[in-house]
Amino acid sequence: MSAETFHARFCRELKRFEVCWGLRAEATQLVSVGSMSSWTVTVAGAGWRVETRHDLIRWDDLIAAQRKAGVWPRLRGGLAAGFDFVRYGALGGYLANAWRYAAFFLYPYLALAVVLLIGLLAGLAASALGSPGWLSVLLAVLLAAGGVWRMSGHGHIGHLLDDWIFARQVVRGFEPSLARRLSEAAGEVIATPADRHVLVVGHSLGAVLAAQMLDEVAGPGGKARAVTWLTIGSSILKIALHRQASGLRSQLGRIATAPSVAWIEYQAISDVMNFFRTDPVAVLGIDGRSPIVRKVRFGQMLNRDYYASIRFNFFRLHCQFISANDKRAPYDYVMMICGPFAPVALAASRDGAMGWIGAQGDLTQAGLAALLPAADRPINGTVATGQS
Repeated sequence: MSAETFHARFCRELKRFEVCWGLRAEATQLVSVGSMSSWTVTVAGAGWRVETRHDLIRWDDLIAAQRKAGVWPRLRGGLAAGFDFVRYGALGGYLANAWRYAAFFLYPYLALAVVLLIGLLAGLAASALGSPGWLSVLLAVLLAAGGVWRMSGHGHIGHLLDDWIFARQVVRGFEPSLARRLSEAAGEVIATPADRHVLVVGHSLGAVLAAQMLDEVAGPGGKARAVTWLTIGSSILKIALHRQASGLRSQLGRIATAPSVAWIEYQAISDVMNFFRTDPVAVLGIDGRSPIVRKVRFGQMLNRDYYASIRFNFFRLHCQFISANDKRAPYDYVMMICGPFAPVALAASRDGAMGWIGAQGDLTQAGLAALLPAADRPINGTVATGQS
């Protein structure tokens, strides 16, 4: 998703957030410098106001460049990636820990297999009806090739193959320009003044990118800069369960033992693209602190008719993690990253911020106790690592 698309989407969702919570919220125009795109968000209620600088690390251009390769090279790369994740144990890990994710992994490959089977059956049928052998073979090939070509642009098959091609690359280390961007972002976090709260957000595959960045922030060179790490709809186990992803597992091990990093993970049962009811630290057998793991129920957050309309739109449902709510609920993405409350306090609360903001946008006594430590200096910094 390009920064321009993400910013426009964020501004649209901000309006929904205003209505949901009875608050005032606005975002500035997008400003892009190099691989970083930024804007400032102001959220205010009765007697309080908080500002957030939202920085988005861009990597959409790398994916766009990959898509220019054409259908057949991407098909070959996608098949090779699928075989790679089976060969090195990732699929077995998916089946053991989150069968829905295993189904998500298999979907594009099974869909392609069905298309090829239809072509084969058509050829056999033509042969049985007396068609010459060459014509039967030609019919089978044309139907199979045409089906694959069409599916590359429909049913998200091409997008999913691109996703697994990129994931295979990530297993063995980031492309140099992306690694450089993450290192630059780590430097920005380290340089952030101590009186500003830093929240690093990793949605989907962005959580894996965030781990690379946080490893540098939390390491010796990072001077133990305190940060909160929010992983939502995370693809960490997607990569880390691959036997050759030792680099990511090492990074997670260092992060899990870093006292300066507070890790929060939100998971949803209705999203097939995340690992519901898993503790990534425990699954990987890493020594260190597990994240605070919380469940998200999209049905509680959205109007019934709207939820029904997106219930089986899996990509849209996956993006609900980074969308606003129709109703006040324990999980609220915009409140988490732009509100006045400490993210750890929100995660620790069974009801999130529901009891902390009154009907007129005022802070309740419980809400006052959950404010960011530096909320009297209404500046709050947020770094987002992007989406797949």
